[in-house]
Amino acid sequence: IEMIHRYFAMAVGFLIIVLMVAAWRRWIKSGKTELQFRPWFPTALLGFVCLQGAFGAWTVTMKLQPIIVTIHLLLGLTLLAMLAWLGARQEQHVPVSPAGRALIVPATIGAALLGLQIALGGWVSTNYAALACSDFPLCNGQLVPEMDFEHGFTLWRHLGMTSAGDYLPVEALTAIHWVHRSFAFVVILYVVWLAHRALRDEGLRKTARWMLTVLGLQLCTGLATIYLNWPLAIAVIHNGGAALLVILMVMLNYKVRYAPSGLAAAAPPASARPVTP
Repeated sequence: IEMIHRYFAMAVGFLIIVLMVAAWRRWIKSGKTELQFRPWFPTALLGFVCLQGAFGAWTVTMKLQPIIVTIHLLLGLTLLAMLAWLGARQEQHVPVSPAGRALIVPATIGAALLGLQIALGGWVSTNYAALACSDFPLCNGQLVPEMDFEHGFTLWRHLGMTSAGDYLPVEALTAIHWVHRSFAFVVILYVVWLAHRALRDEGLRKTARWMLTVLGLQLCTGLATIYLNWPLAIAVIHNGGAALLVILMVMLNYKVRYAPSGLAAAAPPASARPVTP
């Protein structure tokens, strides 16, 4: 499993190098005048994937220290978001109306909330706290169980240990799980509201529908990890759902900013307009 992961990481790095070389060649060939061929973003991708590789190495050498593993996960999903943004630049998008364009700030907030929730989920995974709450909607039979936030959210410590070197108490794992679970409802409510707003615009409708579908999948797989005692297959699907939400949120943010204007698309070309005598 470890080596397959490394081979795929090397393949991603190689493809990013190909993207960067192709971008530089096309930009130079265009006389360095075509804005759509600017190579700066693909070059930044190469630097980012090198950073990701460094954290991958530290994940091994630092013995799965939770903060390092969580950053490694977040960097991986950020790299995915950057690739999705690069892909969005190459597509032809359905025009977005002024009402859809007004979602720039809400879409940005949605991306920030999703990023925070994924970070909390990564903290659950890297601390092996997925089974700290054995039931739902209660946690170990209580609405607010006994929790240890101080040790649970101390970032710089070894796996399963406190910063002082003692074993991490169960209450710390419960706090990690409970915060991730509770904040999930905030994210769900906000993304549902955001998708509902986006459904009103033809240019955003497809993305919004997929967001609602994947969000429902995430809720189901999250509950399944509790009721089925965290089967690995369900956990992997849950991680994949998070990655899909990242892609969809990136697409939504790109479209509300850079998709053609609906008003501009509806206007007749200059040659078709009547000439004023």
